[in-house]
Amino acid sequence: QLSSSAKRLKPASPDPLIVSTQVLPPPPGLKSYLDQLAQWPEYRKLVRQIGRLSAELYQRLSQGEWEAWDPQRLSAASEQLWKQAQADKHPRRGPLARRTAWALNRRLVLWSSLYQLQRWQSQHADQKQALERELSALALNTSRQLLTQDRGSRWAEALLLEQLQVASSQRPSRWSALAEEFLHRLDALRSNPSMAKGVPWTQVSRLQHRLCARALLQVKTAQIARWAEQMEQDPQGPHRKHLAQFVRLLAHSSVCSLAQQRELISAWHNTNVRVAVHRRLIDRLLPPVSSQQQEVSETILGIPVWGQSWATTQIRVLTIPDRSLKLLVQAHGTIHSCTEAQAGIVTTHERTVARYQARCVVRLLAGRLRAGPAQVEVETHSQLEDVQTPADGIPLLGDLLRWAAMNQRQELLPDVQAEAQWKLRQRIRQQFEHQVGQALEQVDRRWIRVVNQVRGQLRLDPLLLARTTQDQVVVRVRLAGPDQLGAHTPRPRAPQGSWASFQLHESALNNLLDRLELAGKRFTLAQLERYLCQRLQLSFTLARGKDRKAILHFASRNPVRVRMDQGRIELQMRFAQLGTPRRRWKNIEVVVHLVPVQEGRWFWLKREGYVEITGNFRRLGSELVVRGIFNRIFDHQRKWPLFVPRWEKNPRLKDLVATQCVLEDGWLGLAWGPERLAHANADRPRSLPK
Repeated sequence: QLSSSAKRLKPASPDPLIVSTQVLPPPPGLKSYLDQLAQWPEYRKLVRQIGRLSAELYQRLSQGEWEAWDPQRLSAASEQLWKQAQADKHPRRGPLARRTAWALNRRLVLWSSLYQLQRWQSQHADQKQALERELSALALNTSRQLLTQDRGSRWAEALLLEQLQVASSQRPSRWSALAEEFLHRLDALRSNPSMAKGVPWTQVSRLQHRLCARALLQVKTAQIARWAEQMEQDPQGPHRKHLAQFVRLLAHSSVCSLAQQRELISAWHNTNVRVAVHRRLIDRLLPPVSSQQQEVSETILGIPVWGQSWATTQIRVLTIPDRSLKLLVQAHGTIHSCTEAQAGIVTTHERTVARYQARCVVRLLAGRLRAGPAQVEVETHSQLEDVQTPADGIPLLGDLLRWAAMNQRQELLPDVQAEAQWKLRQRIRQQFEHQVGQALEQVDRRWIRVVNQVRGQLRLDPLLLARTTQDQVVVRVRLAGPDQLGAHTPRPRAPQGSWASFQLHESALNNLLDRLELAGKRFTLAQLERYLCQRLQLSFTLARGKDRKAILHFASRNPVRVRMDQGRIELQMRFAQLGTPRRRWKNIEVVVHLVPVQEGRWFWLKREGYVEITGNFRRLGSELVVRGIFNRIFDHQRKWPLFVPRWEKNPRLKDLVATQCVLEDGWLGLAWGPERLAHANADRPRSLPK
């Protein structure tokens, strides 16, 4: 009885899931996602399971305990969460569940790569010297092959072959930096067609794999996992660069399979700019039906033909589903012509109507738009208007000549029509191919100009990916340098039926800000304005009047950063020194919040609240002086458009309105569509609650 009473009085044991999660907390960066999702009862049980399993794996990973590594149960839970999130149509819970599933998936991808690397390191731990000797021999052989060519010495210098020949003398800590510099130079060599010609790429590729492998032998896998969590908590910290370097080394080595490399790049170094355009908007933006009048001067079956023609043409662009960019450009037109033909003493007057269709396929090949051969179909209908002879007006003789001329025309009509159609088809094909080629060349020139500017002045290496669906053209760009990361969170979804959508991740802006090289530099506002206009090839005004003499000395680390979340953009600026020609203040931090505001058909960015100023101001009123400078730069009445300005004045787009503007999880998401779509989405929230 006492035993049974004791059992009844004994407190219930706590849930083992809760105990294990409390003892082993989930990864710090993942925990914030799980805590938010756990507020919804539909996901609470699954969140507790993921928290326990991820805590166990992260604990083993951080301590280097790879013997019992088994992520299968966590992978199954991740797939279950992703399926449930995909089916969740709740406007707040669904996006949060997808972001949590994405955060878990990118960790699983990273952890699997680290596990593969750890196994490879244990197998090659005693082969460092052999790998270094092989690397030196490869560098020597590559150098000998290059020296037999005209530019061999320049190639050898660019690829650091002299340093790699004495690889065994390198310090262990230097391998990562040496591999990073080699990859940077290799990318620059590949992007220059004139320099890349003649390089023994097979030999260079083997050299690249061995160099990256030697650098990866020095990588501490547990440290990489901790850096990833620290980067999640502080996206602009120094850990971002370390993680980017690891991803780059692993992607250019042969340690992991190609599938693992693609998954790692997709999870941590993904594209950070995305544009999708519906074919309906493409049709609206195409030039309207054009008409053209031309002189006709041809010879058909040896008979001269002259007159006038009027042509009307309409262009259409159709999307063809493909993993790359594939478009069908079509031209439909009608040609009306009034011509005269003189055969001997007989002159005929004819009216002809020709309907034609020309089409060609446009593809994206090697970063350039290329058009295939054009196909032209022509259908003509001719009507004889009049026949003139010198004997017109003479009874019987005039009628006889006209009758003979009409009979001869009827006999020659099939041959005349065949030759006329062939010549018309050839002329249409030449004009169509010329016009399409000119349009594609213009697009290529613009893209090449932008790429050269981004690569040359900003040292960014844009990666362009494009594909077409049944109704859309989707273009994705990764704007990042070799030492920078791309997007690593799921983008917001555009409303169904959107004609155009645009998503921009904060990493694209921060990578661009890094390359502006503002850290540690000193400007007046006028000098800063000229500097930015020159680097960005843009024209804008920062300040006017006496504010242009304000002195800005940027901090040496993270001088300007952008955060996009919770429905607003946060612009952070840090200054080692800031002031006017008379006064100076040190260690100043300025924070400006920008929010989207809908006015009319479009969204605009405007400042929200006051400019936040923190620093050591000893005198009363000093903070007001600094606040006044930035209040005038970011005037609360000033607004920046979140749309293409040309659309506002285009009468063909008068029914186009902004249907979405969200700022969440590092992304800015915009969408445009017909006005009826905006009414359908009017009740949907534009961002998650704070």
